[in-house]
This record gives sequence, C-alpha cells and structure tokens, in this order.
Amino acid sequence: MADLPSPPSAPYRDALGAFFRAVSATLAVGPALDAFVVEANPAFNARRTSVWLHERRARALNLTATTAERPSAPARVSADDPDALAARGLRLEHPQVLRQPDGPVVVAPLRGWRRALGTLVIEGPVFSDEARLLMQIDELARQLSVGVENVLLLEEVLRARQRLAQSEKLASLGQFVAGIAHEMNNPLQGVLGHLELLMRTADRPLKKELREHVVEDFGLSRRGARPHARRLLLEAERAKAAAAIPGKSRNVHVSTLFTNLQSVPVLLPVWISSYRFKGVTYRFLINGQTGELIGNAPFSYGKLALIIALALGALGAFALLAAS
Repeated sequence: MADLPSPPSAPYRDALGAFFRAVSATLAVGPALDAFVVEANPAFNARRTSVWLHERRARALNLTATTAERPSAPARVSADDPDALAARGLRLEHPQVLRQPDGPVVVAPLRGWRRALGTLVIEGPVFSDEARLLMQIDELARQLSVGVENVLLLEEVLRARQRLAQSEKLASLGQFVAGIAHEMNNPLQGVLGHLELLMRTADRPLKKELREHVVEDFGLSRRGARPHARRLLLEAERAKAAAAIPGKSRNVHVSTLFTNLQSVPVLLPVWISSYRFKGVTYRFLINGQTGELIGNAPFSYGKLALIIALALGALGAFALLAAS
C-alpha cells in the first residue's frame, strides 16, 4: 500500500492559521498573505518567503506579500518571463527545487479551480530530505490556494455589493435633487417669464389698450369647432337651395360634400386669469396679439433662498459621495 502524504507539521499549520485569522479580521487577501509569509518563513528556516498573485488580463505576476524589507526583484513581472522565478513556478504542476547561485529556491504553484492563482517562492530553505520537503510544501500550497481563491471571490462579492450600494445612493440622491429642481422650477418659471417680458419691453411702456376692449368668452373647443362649422355651412346651403326653388317649398333636402376642410388656430384678443394665494386675489391679462402681460404674481424670496440652499447642499453631498 502506498504511503499517503503526511499533513503539514505544526509550524506550517501555524502559517495557515495566521492566514485565516487575518482573513477573518480584514476580509482582504493582502494582509492575510502578509501574516502567512511571516509565519511560514521561520518554519522553513528560509532566507525569504514571497507570494506572487497572477493577474490574468495583464498576463503578469504581482508581488503581494514578502518577508524582505527591500525586495531585490521587481514587484511586477511578466507571466511569460522565463528568467523570473515566480513566472517559472506558475507553469509547474508541483513544487520544485531550483538550484540558484545564492542557494536553493523552492517554487510552488498556487492553483485554483481551472485557473492559476500565483506562485509561492521560498528562498534558501534548510532541509535534509528534499522529497519530504516538496511533499509538505505541495500540501501547504494546495491549502493556501483554496484559501486565496475563496478570499479573492469574497473581495469580488464585497466590491460588487459596494458598487450596488453606491448606485442606490446615487439613485436616491438623484431623485432628491430632481425633486428640488422641480420645486425650484415652479416659482422660477414665473420669475423668468417676468424677466423675459421686461427684456422685450424695457425700451417702451406696456400698452394698456386691453382695458378698452370687449372680451368675449368662447366656450367651443377645437374638437367641436369642425362639426359646428359643418352644421352652419349645411344650413346656409339649404337656405340657398330653398330660395332658388320657385314658389313655395317644404322639406328641402340638400346633400353637401365637404372637401379640404382645414382648421387654423388663431390667437384670441386676450386671456384673463385670476386666482387667490394666501388670501390675496391676483389677476393678470395676456394680449393674444402682442403676447404682452399685465398683472402681478406672488413671489417669496425666502422660499427661493431656501430652495437654492437645499440644492447647493444636495450638490455638495453628491460631490462628497463621488469623491469617496
């Protein structure tokens, strides 16, 4: 019966325990790998222990954690660089001891589900049994790969939740700002209308000829104007036909075909409106021919100042959310 691989000894379990404790505290892979290399380095009596994570889209390896205060190698190498230890370990199936001028280096691939996660690099380990060392590092790298993959997935979930929360905040703020803009639009429309009228009539006094005009109220809508016109035309044609018949006539029926009927909206001489606001009656008149307006409208400077202050506060809050 073949011997089963022995589980990692106590020092290696301490390194994995440090990794998972840091994950529980920070929910991030970087601090967890920092804690791992600090515990793993003395367990191997190594000179330096490093973890490189693979960035698939950029085809590069980033130095995520190391025990070296000043790393001699660059913090980012290409995944296709044959001279980089991390890139060589990424393409392996199992850990391997590489003989280097400054001592042996163990490189172990970190593999997740159907993709490479990175490389564990242990420089200058002290060992007497190379086969046992590689078996233990293989088991250690396998368990570390499971932990790293789970933490990377957790980070992606947290980022997605943060983006969702941010979008919900922006949507709520957008609705709030839109409501303020709607409330501002109501009084400002009257102000802008008065300003536009003053700009058009600043060089001449407003005409008052509406006071001497007779105002007639038309109760017929545009939809009912066409059948009313047809009925009047038909009565006129019937009267003409009856007058053309000699002698006396009764029950004259006229069949009239109307073609090319058109309706053109025409400005009436004047529109008049009045309304009550806070117990005061306001009236205004609009000349249908010139568009000039006569009358007064209620206006609250305090309400306008309050609405502008709320809008500025909302825009400031939006800027703070966008900056964070």
